[in-house]
Amino acid sequence: MIMDRIEIVQKCLDASRGRTYLEIGVRAGVSLAPVRAKRKWGVDPVIQFDNDPAENLRKSRLFCKRHHARLFEMTSDRFFASRKILL
Repeated sequence: MIMDRIEIVQKCLDASRGRTYLEIGVRAGVSLAPVRAKRKWGVDPVIQFDNDPAENLRKSRLFCKRHHARLFEMTSDRFFASRKILL
């Protein structure tokens, strides 16, 4: 059986009883959405759900609510520098 990346991530989370999933380079959340974790964070310097800025913000908020996720529109360097205590 060949597993895709999302299946591998999920198996690792399940096996380690992981509660948090952090994805770097999330863009529009395609691979973040199906992962099952208590806490899901996505980081990308350009979160891109839509080309229209207002619609992009609306879709981003809807995505977060629907998938119980948080999105951080910043570089991974900035994300890690600002969250040292959490990690």
